[in-house]
Amino acid sequence: MEHNRMLGNACKLKILSIPCLLLSVVFPCRALTQDATMEQGFDLLYDLKFDEAQHEFARYEQLHPDDPLGPVSEAAGILFEQLDRIGLYDKLN
Repeated sequence: MEHNRMLGNACKLKILSIPCLLLSVVFPCRALTQDATMEQGFDLLYDLKFDEAQHEFARYEQLHPDDPLGPVSEAAGILFEQLDRIGLYDKLN
């Protein structure tokens, strides 16, 4: 029983490490840009308004097609949306 609980906690930690890894890439890049579109996208993402955030990230990608921050932000948004969909955020409380 204890082993199963420990295994479950280890899986949660592995799952949580994925968004942390993505954010470690996004945040330094985000500090380099002063683009209001990207800022709005992250604000919406943190408010769990995933569709609206993806719209802002897509706009950023159209305005800056050579900047990898657009696709990375889009990927972070998709990941956070899926983690919310499976209820991971609720399980952590």
